Order: sequence, then structure tokens, then C-alpha cells
Amino acid sequence: MSTGATSDATCQECEAGKYSSTTAAITCQGTFSSSLASTTCEGCAEGKLSPAGSTQCFDACPPPTLPTDGQACIGCKSGEYVNTELKECFPCAQGSYQPESNQDSCIDCPDGQTGLTFGAKSLEEAACVACLCPVGTRCDPADNEKCIPCLAGTHAPLFGSEQCTKCPEGCWRSRVCVFHKIP
Repeated sequence: MSTGATSDATCQECEAGKYSSTTAAITCQGTFSSSLASTTCEGCAEGKLSPAGSTQCFDACPPPTLPTDGQACIGCKSGEYVNTELKECFPCAQGSYQPESNQDSCIDCPDGQTGLTFGAKSLEEAACVACLCPVGTRCDPADNEKCIPCLAGTHAPLFGSEQCTKCPEGCWRSRVCVFHKIP
């Protein structure tokens, strides 16, 4: 109804979830209207919420879950956390992990370590390492920031390796094993 009625006989009642102004039915926003022909919307009690156009209030979502349409709450999956200010789920940052769902933070790698992955669901998946030495080098046990190149015939196949190991049979070259075929 876009204009006001010309007589009582032509007046239309607003449906529940809306209220009547002098010229239109207006949807209740964050409030509710439970009856026809309401002229106002009512507020919800503490701890309750009401989606737009609702005829009642619902229990608010327990933190850190988020309301979707007022009738359902969603939470974040493992490997994610909920940012309650932005009301969104985000993957755990590099160097952290979260094994449980519906959490508002992620767990950091142990002190002195950093992780290699994002969105990790476990400490193992976070791939926490004490040093950041590239493949082909090993970490100096006295100084995790110092990387020592592997000697010829040995290799360190993983990022953050703590030791160099002998190259497998059929492999050669220093630092990174390269397989070759013997004619």
C-alpha cells in the first residue's frame, strides 16, 4: 500500500512482522510485531534477537557463533575462528591452528616456533618449526636463524630441517638429491 486509504472501509491491516505508518506497511527491523494492524514494533528481551519482519524473538546465538537469519546460528569450522566484530569466520593465520569448531581464536605454535600453513586444524597440520631454513640446508642448533648448507651426498628435503641425511641410492648432488638413471 503506497498511499493512505480514503475511508475506513478501504483501510488495509498490516501483516504480522510489520507496522503501519500513515501511508505504508513498514517491516520491523531488529524488533517484532506479533499481531495484525500493529502501529509499532516491540523490542526483544535481553539475550533475544529478531530478524527483519519477524513475528517473535528468538534466543540469541551463544558466543562465538553467529546469527544468520535470526532462526539459526552458525559457527566456524576447525581451522577457523570467528571474528566477533566483523561477524565472519577466518582461517587460522600461519603459525596457529584450531582443532575445535566455534572458537573465537586460534592456538599459536609453541614458543620459538612458527608454522608453515594457514587454516590448520592441528599442531601437525600447522607444521610448526623452530627454524626457517630452506630445503637443502639445516638449522644451526645454537642459532635457529642460521642455516647450514648440507654437504655433498647429503640432503635436507624439508623446510626447517634440523639435520642433513645421506642421499638415497641413485641420488647425487649436494644439498638437494637429484635422481639420475645410469645408462
